[in-house]
Amino acid sequence: MQDYKYRLIYFNARGSAEFVRYIFAYTGKEYKDLRFEKNEWPKYKPYTPFRNVPVLEISDGVRLVFC
Repeated sequence: MQDYKYRLIYFNARGSAEFVRYIFAYTGKEYKDLRFEKNEWPKYKPYTPFRNVPVLEISDGVRLVFC
């Protein structure tokens, strides 16, 4: 099992997180792309900073939210 330094959390759709996916692809960095369906949002919402996505988690515990 691979440990990832970065984890991107967003809906299973194109949107605000897409440019981050492009940057990871362009730079060749590996990351975990955690996608969920809109009906699963209530389950994830309490655990996100500012109750918002996308979230980029870095392995040292930093969570970045961008809108």
